[in-house]
Amino acid sequence: MGLALETLQKWFSTIDANLLAEDIVWTVSPGYPVSQSQYSSRQEVFEHFLSELTAHFSQWAAKPEQLIEAGNQVIVKGRYVGQVKHSNLPIEVEFIHIWTVQDGIITEVVSVADTAQFVRHLGY
Repeated sequence: MGLALETLQKWFSTIDANLLAEDIVWTVSPGYPVSQSQYSSRQEVFEHFLSELTAHFSQWAAKPEQLIEAGNQVIVKGRYVGQVKHSNLPIEVEFIHIWTVQDGIITEVVSVADTAQFVRHLGY
């Protein structure tokens, strides 16, 4: 197991802000229930992306199911699971992420998800 995979396993178990580079680039596919598709700093990721995304849910988690390390990148297949605030209904959204790690710090994330599930459950 390499450092990139170790870093991602730690991220998913702790969501430790210190694992993200200050100037991380975090890109999400269109359809995520957030205000923009790219975030360019650790502060934006926590203050905008994660807070906007989780605001729709009373429970929310990203559950990795498969992690494939390729040098300094890790491809993660998994699903978001949670409960929608306004309906109390459960939601599951499949995702694929590509994470880039340099020296134990996450520098880039590209996230693609089945965003039709967000539309279906959130009604936007």
